[in-house]
Amino acid sequence: MRTISLLLIVTSIILIQYITRAQDTEVTVNLRIEGNENTIFEANILTKGKTVTTISGGTHTCDGTNNNANSIPGPTITSTLDLAATNTNFTWDG
Repeated sequence: MRTISLLLIVTSIILIQYITRAQDTEVTVNLRIEGNENTIFEANILTKGKTVTTISGGTHTCDGTNNNANSIPGPTITSTLDLAATNTNFTWDG
């Protein structure tokens, strides 16, 4: 019984460490945004989930958890778009 309890504790610690790392994971993606007549933005960007605030949309957590429908957060297209806009010279709203 002690061996099983110890195994469960070790497994739980490993799982918690894995989930914690997954939550903090940044991913490099290539983002390209096309306008009507030209490319607005194109670059590799290091991204992860984040809180995003827009004029018409308000403030939302954009990390893929979708109001706890998914348990592990990560980057989304919205968080990536917001990071690109924050770090360069274009705006967006939504």
